[in-house]
Amino acid sequence: MKFLLVVRILFYLGICFVFFATTCYAKPRTTVKNILKRVENPRQGTKTILALPYAFSSESMGLTLGVGFRAVGNEPGWHLEITPSEKTVFVTDYGEFQHSVNTPQPVTDQNTRKTTYNVENAEHDLTVEILGQSCEDTMSGEIFEATVTVKLDGKTYKGCGKALH
Repeated sequence: MKFLLVVRILFYLGICFVFFATTCYAKPRTTVKNILKRVENPRQGTKTILALPYAFSSESMGLTLGVGFRAVGNEPGWHLEITPSEKTVFVTDYGEFQHSVNTPQPVTDQNTRKTTYNVENAEHDLTVEILGQSCEDTMSGEIFEATVTVKLDGKTYKGCGKALH
């Protein structure tokens, strides 16, 4: 009787050990491929770059990286991440093109609840307007706290966004 009890206890301990050992040492199965892409820029011509797609493009990762505001839009799919006092990254055409600029000082109008970031450099003209008005994503139906308009080199992108703090 005691022998069977000891065998059962050892059996259950063995199962627990195997479960915890495989769980603790499991490695994520995420792979990221390096992709060579041709980028066309009207000011600099065409060049080939190594594009490293975001392995984690979620709001939680944005918080880890210090991103203060994130916006998304559709048709074509795009997203924008503003890191105050650092970089603003605008990814267009479903990840096909990535534009990165130093984040300028925002101009805020409290009366209209609008914040504007404007960058004009040798590569791009980028304007981001964030309006403090709720916005519904056209694909997911998710409600965001802000309506966002991005203008890049004369092309306008409309979407929704929210602060990540």
